[in-house]
Amino acid sequence: MKHSKGFTKVLDDYIDYYLPLLSGSEFKLLILIVRTTVGWNKDKDILCYNQIIKRTGLSRRIITPSIEKLYQLKLIQITDESGKQLNTAQQRIQSKCNYYTLIAAKDAKSTFKGMHKLHPTIYSNKQQKTSKIKLTDRERIDQILDKHKE
Repeated sequence: MKHSKGFTKVLDDYIDYYLPLLSGSEFKLLILIVRTTVGWNKDKDILCYNQIIKRTGLSRRIITPSIEKLYQLKLIQITDESGKQLNTAQQRIQSKCNYYTLIAAKDAKSTFKGMHKLHPTIYSNKQQKTSKIKLTDRERIDQILDKHKE
């Protein structure tokens, strides 16, 4: 395999915060979306299930829940060709080819500026660190999903 001289910028928060929270398939999908959007200087890119399978090695069965998790964590936005937001797995499956947008890539500074409020155990000041309570991965995921519902 010939190595390219190019690279794709990845926000530190995807690695520092989300890497431990995402499964391998979810992270593969996130990195694919980063590559096809940020890597090509695009706001959004179209990906079909067959492309995702070919580029990630994931099975069709695991793609839908992986997309759903990234969507629930508000890492991605999914639309059809007309720009209509696809909010349910059923809508996304029917469309087959969807446009994926990294929400953080739209405005990384404003998205991650308030991250310490959503994730106080990760983004805390020195005073908070002394009284920080350790949470399990499941508790952190539930905490994130609860915050996004508010």
